[in-house]
Amino acid sequence: MNYTAAFDLGTTSIKGILINKNGSIKYTEERDIHTYYPEKGHVEQDPEEWWEHFCSILKEWQKSGVAAADILALSFSGQMQDCIPIDVQGRPLRRAVLYSDARADSEADELSGLFSTAESNPFNGTMLPPKLLWLKRHEPELFEKTACFLVGAKDYIIYKLTGNACTDPTTASTTGMFHLKKQSWMKKELTTCGLPEDKLPLLHAAHDTAGSVHKEAARECGLLSGLPVLCGSGDAGATTIGAGAAAAGQAYVYMGTTGWIASVSPELDHHREGIFQLLHPSKQAYIVIAPLLNAGSVLEWAAETWYGEEAYPYQKMSEEAALVNGPFPDLLFLPYLQGERFPVQDMEASGVFTGIKKETGRKELVRAVYEGLAFHVLQSLEQFSDGKNKEKAVPLIGGGARNEEWCSVLADVTNKSWTIPADMDLLPCLGAAAPAFVYLGWSPDYDAYTANVLARHEKRRYNAGDSKKYEALYTKYKMLYPLSVHM
Repeated sequence: MNYTAAFDLGTTSIKGILINKNGSIKYTEERDIHTYYPEKGHVEQDPEEWWEHFCSILKEWQKSGVAAADILALSFSGQMQDCIPIDVQGRPLRRAVLYSDARADSEADELSGLFSTAESNPFNGTMLPPKLLWLKRHEPELFEKTACFLVGAKDYIIYKLTGNACTDPTTASTTGMFHLKKQSWMKKELTTCGLPEDKLPLLHAAHDTAGSVHKEAARECGLLSGLPVLCGSGDAGATTIGAGAAAAGQAYVYMGTTGWIASVSPELDHHREGIFQLLHPSKQAYIVIAPLLNAGSVLEWAAETWYGEEAYPYQKMSEEAALVNGPFPDLLFLPYLQGERFPVQDMEASGVFTGIKKETGRKELVRAVYEGLAFHVLQSLEQFSDGKNKEKAVPLIGGGARNEEWCSVLADVTNKSWTIPADMDLLPCLGAAAPAFVYLGWSPDYDAYTANVLARHEKRRYNAGDSKKYEALYTKYKMLYPLSVHM
């Protein structure tokens, strides 16, 4: 049996799948990743742990009877916007600084005027130029020893396999130093602030070969020497493909701990506050993304707050929310528990309950949380689509999609049907496999992969319900944030 192996190096784990030409997943493996928080605002991981887990997954497949010759290509997805300094031998000089690391906020203030051009995305301390400047100032010896700054987790594995430093345009789009139109690094801006453009990885399309597995790597992980290694795509690109959002304007919603709304656009959109645009893995379109800080974490907060002593807190929470014959005319919840980036841009925003009465109990408050989070998604969709997105069925992925009662509330509130892939946890891996399918000739392009491979995977559907009962409450909901600012 012939397979392509696809890996996703996420923030919490690395997943791997073997998938055949027909799109059937035959083997899956997962390994947890440890995250370090050495100081406030610092978020790091060990690249060598990524490599060890990658090798461990391959060896587990070999124990299950998968021969090295069965694997025809490797492809990858992974967390983006990381800073991974390696020396001339390819050894990591320190732990990777992750995308969520906030140590370089002051450097971002210095550089924002230089890098915030019409072609770049919103600029802040999570971007690479501030992180590079921070390292140059605080760890100068390490900075000088660095031969290359890799910018994505998968790129380190690719380097270990091939000895080549590269990244894909989707990942590069998140760094804050990539021209979306020119599809190149911002050489002039980097030179102006003394950052080394010659220490950045080469740019390859997702379906281009980054190289082939060299002999030392083959001995270490059990692969065939010479096996082609695809550059792959950053996780936003792979997830977009995996979610099946192929048609221009088709939006999907990701509800993990944090979340996003994304769609594919054939051209760069006009700049809208809070919106990010990334080059699609095909390099023929753009992924338009609105980041949501408050997503599944809101449901997690509610479960921990009111059901922490329960054996099955999420199940109990949903059962009680379903008992409420709502909505109540004035009971509302604004879910901005940790600031928000979309539809408002306010990192100081707070959550709000209003309309609580003496008879309001736990189940009513939980129901308000479900509705408030659904209103948050609806308002974000409306602002994101700018009135253009009228489709009735929207793909929904992420941990929040496992809460059936919340999905039912979401379908009612938004007056849309929502489709949830059965292989939701593996979507980034399925998206990561697409470049290998294109490279091997198993699919002519990414659209064909979506239509012919992903369409075979089962989906659950939540149909739109009675949205009229929520119209008056939604109007009041939209007034909550402006009122809360003046409290």
